Amino acid sequence: MPERHKHEDIEITQAKIVKVGEKWVQKEITETVSVRVYEEIDLYNEDDEIIGKHQVAVMESYVEEE
Repeated sequence: MPERHKHEDIEITQAKIVKVGEKWVQKEITETVSVRVYEEIDLYNEDDEIIGKHQVAVMESYVEEE
């Protein structure tokens, strides 16, 4: 089976300024966006010592549509 990046939906709330009639109004806008999922793993040097962190993309299998 082929693989692709795994995604998850998250909600983001932002303050946006919009014109309502003759006034400018600050409104909170919430939208859902799809982001790639990453796993954080330890990063080692050649002496097997942890020297930091590294992010690896999480993959998922899927069925190709014909």
